[in-house]
Order: sequence, then structure tokens, then C-alpha cells
Amino acid sequence: KVVIFDTVDIALPVEREVERARAPLPVLIREANLRSVHDIHGEIEAATRQDVSDESDYILGSHGFSRLVMRLYYSLPQMLRVFVWRMLFRDPVRAKRLSGTVTVTTVGSAGSIDGWMLPTRTMHNLLIALGPIKKKPVTAGGEIVARDIMHLTAGFNHDVVDGVPARRFLDDLVKHVEKGDLG
Repeated sequence: KVVIFDTVDIALPVEREVERARAPLPVLIREANLRSVHDIHGEIEAATRQDVSDESDYILGSHGFSRLVMRLYYSLPQMLRVFVWRMLFRDPVRAKRLSGTVTVTTVGSAGSIDGWMLPTRTMHNLLIALGPIKKKPVTAGGEIVARDIMHLTAGFNHDVVDGVPARRFLDDLVKHVEKGDLG
């Protein structure tokens, strides 16, 4: 059964301090395809300022999980947590409500990694990993010039998305990023 959603909900990690250590906590940006880049940026910035005091805050933004439910979940052994995830995510509508439709991560935004990221796990059918922006030599108008280049990796679930539509999506995404007309 194929389920097609009208909106795009983006799950992305935001690094926060948890018990005196830096940790990636998820934030879910609802209806990203209907919002401006500035509005989405504002929601991400709000997530970076949100108080993180106990387990109920380990998911940033608004969510429906109580402190008790989150504490119970984190007390389970990993094997049981994975089982719970599999059961919850069998229903695509529930999966979208709980975790969105796409993962975007900025794996290369910290540190000195210069290249593409190869993320190996996601619960979504599309994962986009943004690498660093670095000056690199490219050809433009028959000359070699230095340009800012962003490394972007996209992972698709090929059980759901065929290679040709995936390539069309990436071509369109790159065109919009290069033009700077993202909303």
C-alpha cells in the first residue's frame, strides 16, 4: 500500500546540552513545504533555546509525550526500544505524526570533514545530509574559479522511491539551492 502525504514534516537533530554533555535532540518541523525558510529557521532557533531539564524535553518543540512515558521509554533496553519503534512505525500515518516524512541532518556542520556524508540509518524514505560549505575550484565559463560548494547527500528507500524520480527530485532541489529561491 502506498500512502502519499500532502505535506512534508522534517525531522532534524538540534545539538543541545543534556546532563553537561552535548547531544542531538530531535525537532519536528511540520508542513515545511507550506512555510517560508525564515519561518522554519525561526522554529529551529527556538528549539536551540528550549529548556532541557528532564526526559520530557528530549524531543524539542511541541509533542504529546508525558515525562512518565518518556522516562519509561528511556528505561527500556535498546532491543525493546527498537521493537516499540517497529510496532509504532508500521502505520505510515502514525509514523508521520510521530517523526515526520523526511530526515535532514547537518552531519558535516561541525568539525573539518570535507566531503559527502553516508548516513546509514533512517526511519524515513528520504534522508538529506548537509555537509560543510567549502571553497573549491570549479570550472565556470571555461575558467577554473573558486566557488562555495556545499556537499549534500540524499538517501532514498528504493523499496518506495525509484531512481529516476529520485534523480529528478535532486536535480530540482539543486537548481533551487543554486538559484537561492527556496522561499
